[in-house]
Amino acid sequence: MLFDATQVRRVMLSGFPLGGCDDVVAQLRQGGVRVVSLLADADAVVVPDDANGRGRAAVGDVGLPVVALREVLARAGGATACREPVGDAAGGVRICDVVLPRAEARDTALVPDAAQFRGVCFDRAFLLLARTVARCLRDALPCLIEGPTATAKTTTVQWVAAVTGHPVARLNLSGQSETGELVGRFVPDDRPDAAATWRFQPGVVPRAMERGWLVLLDEVNLAEPQVIERLNSALERPPTLVLSEHDHRVYGSGGQPVAAGFRLVATMNPAEYSGRSVLSPSFRDRWVVTCRAEAPDEQSVRQLVHFLLTGEQPHVVLPFGAFQAAPVAPLHPGLAPALELAAPLARLHCTLSDARLGRRRRERPTFTRRGLLAALEQAACEAAHGRDPRLALVEAVHATYVERLADQADRDAVRATMRAVQFD
Repeated sequence: MLFDATQVRRVMLSGFPLGGCDDVVAQLRQGGVRVVSLLADADAVVVPDDANGRGRAAVGDVGLPVVALREVLARAGGATACREPVGDAAGGVRICDVVLPRAEARDTALVPDAAQFRGVCFDRAFLLLARTVARCLRDALPCLIEGPTATAKTTTVQWVAAVTGHPVARLNLSGQSETGELVGRFVPDDRPDAAATWRFQPGVVPRAMERGWLVLLDEVNLAEPQVIERLNSALERPPTLVLSEHDHRVYGSGGQPVAAGFRLVATMNPAEYSGRSVLSPSFRDRWVVTCRAEAPDEQSVRQLVHFLLTGEQPHVVLPFGAFQAAPVAPLHPGLAPALELAAPLARLHCTLSDARLGRRRRERPTFTRRGLLAALEQAACEAAHGRDPRLALVEAVHATYVERLADQADRDAVRATMRAVQFD
């Protein structure tokens, strides 16, 4: 149906997740477009930019134009222009609408390699978290990120560091972690000219204070509370640290100056996860910014699959602007012929993520984005060897989502879900 998008002033939304509708409504309102709830009041039906043919057909023959959000925003008067999520800016680098300085060119071996992020999809959740991390790095605010597994917590921090050139000292904590890893400990001195048998080896935090590194404490609540609370003074503003384990050297507060680039960021899974400790109020409250990384919704999963198969980044509307990264070479181009399965695969993944399978087992199965990526990688390998891409994807998902289940009833339930969402 032919139509003039500049004349669209009232629209219905279709295919958007409930959590992202408010931002879309606000962005449309800026362009003079109102969202209505009745078809009789609408000039057009707006769908997500990555909606495929099946998704558009699902809207049905309603007698109205079906148009992508990007097109309405581009042609509606006053709509905010779409920008790259990252770019150069006066005084540094811009991430969304946050401008922060580039780090000094030192210890470049610790700066994350940008090549490792070629498979990152800049969807709504990623950009919101990246913006929060960017603000914390800009303003030297300790940042604690909590969220389920495989929600790109660590990846987001490392990506922001790569963009700004910030050295990162990453420490994976566990139940066996000791304060010596954080602040330092005595180790055997095996130097030929050593004057003593033992020497003090500074931990990652005092070295970061001296050199201006970002300290990334992964899985912080796996460590014992008395271990991580050794960092309480380093979380204060301004940060301080006294090496009582050695010579009582003082960092900050009249002692050795703390380098300007020193930052503290921690990630954690919810305390309900096995082996996690509950953070004490005194430790948690010292993190000036505490944010949550959300599990991907159906739209985010669909956008991720679309990106990995085509290289096209999603168009994201946020309260502070609209963003879309430039297209890149797809990670799995051989699976592009199976693109029509992106929507049913996303629906299947999110349905199973919310399902309660394995009720008779102590360890219940989980379906995370990490498993989805593994299935896509397996399918891409099979397609590279000549297997039909569509069949390769269906078989890889079956192997990842069905064959891992021990209970036959659970397997039957997943197969039924695959048929229900038309992933076949």
